[in-house]
Amino acid sequence: MQFAVRIITISVSIVLMVGLSFGETGAADLASASKQGSLSRWRSGVVRIALSSSFTKNIVNLKPGSDVAGALERSIGHWAEIADVNISVTQSDKQSISPSGAKGDGVSLITIAQTPENVTLFDSDATDVSARTRVFTDGRGGITEADIALNPFAQFSTDGSFGTYDLESVLTHEIGHLLGLRHSPVMGSVMHSNVDLNGVRIGSLISRKSLSAEDIATIRSLYGPAAATADCCGSVQGTIGGPGKIGDGFDVFVYNDLGSAAGSAKLDAVKKFTISGLTSGEYTAVLHDPKLVYADQVVGKFRISGSGSTVFNERVVPKRSSMALEYIGSEGLLTDSAAKVLPGTVIAVTIGGKGLKADLIDVGSDSPQLTVVPGSVKDVDYADGVTALRFELEVSADAAPGSYSLFVENKDGEREYLAGGLAVIDR
Repeated sequence: MQFAVRIITISVSIVLMVGLSFGETGAADLASASKQGSLSRWRSGVVRIALSSSFTKNIVNLKPGSDVAGALERSIGHWAEIADVNISVTQSDKQSISPSGAKGDGVSLITIAQTPENVTLFDSDATDVSARTRVFTDGRGGITEADIALNPFAQFSTDGSFGTYDLESVLTHEIGHLLGLRHSPVMGSVMHSNVDLNGVRIGSLISRKSLSAEDIATIRSLYGPAAATADCCGSVQGTIGGPGKIGDGFDVFVYNDLGSAAGSAKLDAVKKFTISGLTSGEYTAVLHDPKLVYADQVVGKFRISGSGSTVFNERVVPKRSSMALEYIGSEGLLTDSAAKVLPGTVIAVTIGGKGLKADLIDVGSDSPQLTVVPGSVKDVDYADGVTALRFELEVSADAAPGSYSLFVENKDGEREYLAGGLAVIDR
């Protein structure tokens, strides 16, 4: 008997947001804040951050010889290459992030120091939290300061050492928060809440994700593309109506022609959504109930052209789900983090959830770069309450790094997606 293991290595961030009543600021969790409201962004042309001298000291949780400057430069570069963001880095002797309050000290600090202020952000046994980011905003929602503290109880490296967090991956995620992004529901997204430890999957390879199509769309929706392009950036504004069961809290995923979740949003109380930063192309919209009570539904298709805005209005009738797709793993271990796969390989993938039976459903992907090997889908004996399937997945040699999705479909045509469940990574 095998057991489903939920490996949740969450990089939870804290954002200080403007209060609605008196213009005061208060603390809120960035992940939960993503349910409602618009994203905050920097108003200044240059975002100035300071790297604490703590990284050059004898820090016990940073592997000696780690290339901190290189990791930070690459982390910033991932965002600057695709969006109009300009980040400058200086050195600072400051060790602690700004205390929670109405405003910070004016220095956006990245630190690994084990100071009392930094330590209070983490539980002593919470090594599944890699870092926290505290963001300060003004009365108009503009970001004025953002501080990143790495967990002093966790281990970091830049060489892929087993059981450590990859510093570049953590910084890329946290700089996304520093720029105003919240956690993403797309598993393969850099901004998904799960940050894996090195070597947990795919042997000893560094557990590093590339920016997903949704990461790119979201950052561009705030700052625009890195350079003017003819195919960017459009938006879709829509309403998905229907009986009262459809509404506030349901996710809308839009998939591009490569089978990637290129954008996501939550329906608001009046069943509306907006997704911006999309490149030109054809998209499929899928409605998803995060509580897994109702089945996923393909609600229609639309086209984005240049920087235009598309209106998308549909009406659906919710259907109770007879199955659920929740977990995935590439080495026989089920987790709620994306499975890492390499281009030009065939890999055994395991998926888990409820109602998954090999003789009753098909497994597939809308991506032309991913193929489930015919006849390879088999039932796997897992823990009570979890059904699982294992199959061979062929990854095209020219599969581009990024996140891709899988689906399961039963004989009645019900289809359930795992948004971004597969992350194609560089060798």
